[in-house]
Amino acid sequence: MNLAILIGVSEYSNGISNLPGCKNDVKAMEELLYSTSKYKDVLVMSENEKSLDIKEKVASLIKKYKGEDVEELFFYFSGHGDFSENEFYYILSDFDTERKTQTSLQNSELDNLIKSLSPQLVIKIVDACHSGVNYIKDISSVNKYIEKTSQEYKSCYFLYSSLNTQYSFQNKNFSFFTISFLNAVKNITSIVRYKDIISFISDEFSSYPEQTPYFVTQADFTDVFCNKNESVDDILNKLDLEFPLKNQDKEVGNDKPNLTTIEEIIRYESNRYVTLDYYKNLLQEIKQKIEGLKITDELKNIYTIRSVFSKNKDKSIDYKIIGKFLASQMNEWFAAPFILKSEGKGELILVHLKEQQIQVLNHTKKHMKNSLLMATLLELQFHILKYSSNMKQRFLIFQTINV
Repeated sequence: MNLAILIGVSEYSNGISNLPGCKNDVKAMEELLYSTSKYKDVLVMSENEKSLDIKEKVASLIKKYKGEDVEELFFYFSGHGDFSENEFYYILSDFDTERKTQTSLQNSELDNLIKSLSPQLVIKIVDACHSGVNYIKDISSVNKYIEKTSQEYKSCYFLYSSLNTQYSFQNKNFSFFTISFLNAVKNITSIVRYKDIISFISDEFSSYPEQTPYFVTQADFTDVFCNKNESVDDILNKLDLEFPLKNQDKEVGNDKPNLTTIEEIIRYESNRYVTLDYYKNLLQEIKQKIEGLKITDELKNIYTIRSVFSKNKDKSIDYKIIGKFLASQMNEWFAAPFILKSEGKGELILVHLKEQQIQVLNHTKKHMKNSLLMATLLELQFHILKYSSNMKQRFLIFQTINV
């Protein structure tokens, strides 16, 4: 008997960025698993269920089949993930930093539930984006943790979408890692082994260092995910599984660049930033913890303790420093050095463009219309206010966003 648990979280509260592709990830995986006719029971949770509901449903499934002969347990998660204090957390829709263990699914909790079934084979596929804050100080910490947990199973394959210091990218349709998994099954003929899937994914991401999938195996590589049949082919053929990173380097210098690719790369980069509300809440939590700090009577007799919080809201930036940096990195960034103008309410930046960038913008201008194209420059976000198509005036005007 084979069992599967699929969890996808697309919408988050408390300032955590949403991941629209996760719901589609789970739907595609669900259809694929059913088409194999391999799994007796597939538990699917992709409607942004509350953490308590998800944990209750997982526990109920485990309880239902306890004592039965379970050959394989397949676990899939698409959403935010976090590793801190030697524990991996699957971040759920109602995640709250004040109630971290209550509002997430801990990997150790999941492992204990799975082990109670004593499955012959455990599959974990974790397509997890960071939740905005990277707590990792030592890259080996996560690797050691994952490898340690794998030793608790008879046989297992763990597939993680990226290293702990990286982001797992997605577009509005799917996560890239899940696309690669589905492509692996689609391109492998007849018998699809888990080792074949791992090899395919590794090759597909090999030319994209920004995201490097991580695998842990404790098996003999003979384990089979599925035998291809007409139903499997039908499911995969109806999905748009073009790998978004394919031939990306070639597109950069193309006379007809793909606007969608440009926009998506910018949106992916925005995953590095938390929302303003999340930032404010985090600062407030830090303030409360400092104010609530208790010290011993011995220290009170020696020191005067006072908490001081700056009320200075000056957010001015020395743009000359950015200009000098651009001048030294002209081949690395979107723009060459800029000219600074003062406009009373804020700062305007004139960014000089290179010939290739002019071609890109000439091609994309007609698609912009009244919408604002977001650009990321030196980890500061700007709105494009004006674009001059005059070849003698090659510049964009950016106005800084106050956050």
